[in-house]
Amino acid sequence: MNKKLSLVGCVFTILLILLVLRIIWLKTVHGEEYTASALSQNMIDKTVPSVRGSIYDSNGNVLATSVPVYDVILEPIILAEADETTDGKASENTVGVLSGILDIQKSELNSYLEKNSDGSLKYDTYYLPVAKDVPLSTAKKIQDASLTGVWLEQKEDRVYPFGVSACHAVGFKRGMNSFGLENSYDSFLSGKDGRMVRQYDGGTAETKYYPPQNGCSVISTIDMNIQRFAEEGVAEAMAEFPSETAAVLVMDPCSGALLACAASNVFDPNEPSIPVGYDSNEFNSLDGEDQSKILNGLWNNYNISSTFEPGSIFKPITMSIALETGATSRSTTYKCKGTMKLFDKTMSDVNKRAHGVQNLEQVLMNSCNIGMSLMSMNVPKYQAYGMLRQFGFGEKSEVEMAGEEAGLIKEPEEWLGTVPANIFIGQGIAVTPIQQVM
Repeated sequence: MNKKLSLVGCVFTILLILLVLRIIWLKTVHGEEYTASALSQNMIDKTVPSVRGSIYDSNGNVLATSVPVYDVILEPIILAEADETTDGKASENTVGVLSGILDIQKSELNSYLEKNSDGSLKYDTYYLPVAKDVPLSTAKKIQDASLTGVWLEQKEDRVYPFGVSACHAVGFKRGMNSFGLENSYDSFLSGKDGRMVRQYDGGTAETKYYPPQNGCSVISTIDMNIQRFAEEGVAEAMAEFPSETAAVLVMDPCSGALLACAASNVFDPNEPSIPVGYDSNEFNSLDGEDQSKILNGLWNNYNISSTFEPGSIFKPITMSIALETGATSRSTTYKCKGTMKLFDKTMSDVNKRAHGVQNLEQVLMNSCNIGMSLMSMNVPKYQAYGMLRQFGFGEKSEVEMAGEEAGLIKEPEEWLGTVPANIFIGQGIAVTPIQQVM
């Protein structure tokens, strides 16, 4: 008998030792994991987003700002526990008031509080969003009602009061995507997020709030009064000369400050994924790739992101280079016969019109290709190339709007044959509108 008791005692001792070792092993290897899991069932740890800074024009008009919106969070566990001491009155009151404020059917709200056949909650959670992006006025009504099992989670919505006006300059911010000033100054506009920790214990909730650090605001050089005139000019140009794109830039000639930036292909930054000027049914019928192509075309800031051959508006630039290098002078004249054989090509003026003998002012006044081509033959190509770079061509202007292109100037080693003459009349070179205006 003693042997049997000793055997049983040894077995229980061994099992107890194994159990203790198992507990020690679980605590050592998985302790933090299990502790976090247990706490997560009774704690909500949420990021409190910082408020993004506003963007203003030079007169203080708000071009972009953030307004608070709220998600309404239901706590089924809290309501179930409160119903035990109020005979269901807690849920009845919360559902009734919330239904009236949010215009949600009571049956829908009650469905979130239903129980399974075993008596457990269908939604056994402290965190159940029942409404998203609720405005401040509605959120205040919910807050003032002091409802059991309901709390508000604050977020922000980006708003652009002027809509399509100045859309390419201002850009937009949606999630991780941003364009224009929203992108260029993102590090200043963005703040530092805070935290909200909500701990549940026996039907009560304690909230600890760690406030965010809000972003800085940005004052741009855009003047919305001038911007409106620029946009009217774009609309008139498109009506009179139907084309793929029309654009207007207005700058302060002393400082280079950009006062207006307008283009014909616009979008509404409040709803950037809904294309302006497109039939919604037709757009929705397109595949994702075609939709992205259309949207990127609208979001693209033509004034800084697209290049073109400047043509005759480039002639004052190249004439100034010819004067600076001594290749021409105020007293120099050129004889234009309308056409001219240059290497293996024929240069010509519009309609091959002969302008006759012209001084520099007349060459510019008549936009004479022949006069400019003759002028280019005496300009050292390396000096001309260097001066074009000094003017800012072939490199970004750093206008502080995202998406700027550098344009293109051929290297001086490629200035062979008629290339210098073409460049002097604004051909064979790619510039952006912002470079040309600068």
